[in-house]
Amino acid sequence: MLSTKSILVVALAASTHADVYLHNMRGSNNRLDEARRDRNNANRMFDSQNNNRGGNNVGSLYFYASERLPLEWTNQHGCGNDANDCQLIVQYMCDDRLRDGVTTRTIPQTPAQCANGDCNNDARYGMHESYDYYMNCRYRKRNMGLFNADRNLNGRTARFTRQNNNGNRNGYECPEERDNYPYWHPTPWIDLAVMTDTPSRHCAWYQAESENVKGRQYCSLVDKWYHHMIANGGNGNNGFIPNTEETCLALNEETSQMMTFLSAQALAATQQQMAAITEENARCESSMLDLQAACAGAANVTACSAYTTFFGNASKFVTVDAMEAACPICPDSGSSAGLPMLHPFANCHSCGPSSCDASAFSMPIEIPATNTSNATTMCASGSVMDTLSSMCITSACAGQFVQRTGAEQEETDTCRQTEVGSTKIL
Repeated sequence: MLSTKSILVVALAASTHADVYLHNMRGSNNRLDEARRDRNNANRMFDSQNNNRGGNNVGSLYFYASERLPLEWTNQHGCGNDANDCQLIVQYMCDDRLRDGVTTRTIPQTPAQCANGDCNNDARYGMHESYDYYMNCRYRKRNMGLFNADRNLNGRTARFTRQNNNGNRNGYECPEERDNYPYWHPTPWIDLAVMTDTPSRHCAWYQAESENVKGRQYCSLVDKWYHHMIANGGNGNNGFIPNTEETCLALNEETSQMMTFLSAQALAATQQQMAAITEENARCESSMLDLQAACAGAANVTACSAYTTFFGNASKFVTVDAMEAACPICPDSGSSAGLPMLHPFANCHSCGPSSCDASAFSMPIEIPATNTSNATTMCASGSVMDTLSSMCITSACAGQFVQRTGAEQEETDTCRQTEVGSTKIL
């Protein structure tokens, strides 16, 4: 998939933007297989900003690996006039899910409207960028430092720009990324070429800032919080996904909206688990009391039919030690591969090498306050402050513990539930 940009406007695969008409490889201008001159849907996959009669219908064209192709286009405005500043950016994309589709309808933004609830793989609809890419754009805070001229933007997320002030949707394209280059957030587009009429001023900068050579940072949210916010409207046109390091890290503060939500979720899950444990313990205790009463007169308890019935019906018994051995918190897989030792003092489950057990930790040494300094703490020689607890840790073990992800913790919990099943922990 190939795209071209003119000035600060992105174009999409085998298509173009800003009155740029792609001739070879043939650009669609959002056409599919219309039997008339005008296209049916200008918003099908991208915002070409071209008129309705441009572009080509889908055709059976085949290209071969290592084949050399001439790239031909017509840009209607901007270039060729010394009074204008002109840049053309050519990009391409690689994804097994890229497709033309078989309908001119725009791919839905509601998964329930797609086959199997999966819009990314619903072959009826043409698609360039993915559903997840668009939803992140839709609810990510926009760059508030961009030039908006006299346009009043109707929202504060990346889908509202000077050229898209109403937040209109065109396929899964991100308007802020389309209208600005180089873009500061990760994108699926790969730079192929940049043409400029001011090479001495722009070439070195484009080469240094291209995502091909310079990585992009982004705020990765906890899945439960992300899906909770999406399910509840994503804070509407104001969004909720940070676009700066400062606002992203602020979500980790104890009083943030995200941490408050996650704490409530964890508390509810703990209360539910404790209620189930209490109920199971009461049931087990009641069963044992009934068993004792039924076998009270038996000379040999193993001869009591109630005893043999009770224990014979249990599929198996498992000890806590056996369960922890079968489903350890730090299994030799995932992020804890080769790290079987659970951090003995960290609040969150973190795994490290077997050599870093409790003996690798020690209490900090307290240094009393003096007339010239405040009270402080320090670690003995050969140890440093542990970043995961308030303890000191040997230099050899420092930085060796890796915190388990939420998904990996859920795997352990599921394993233990399966291991215990309906049996009793003895």
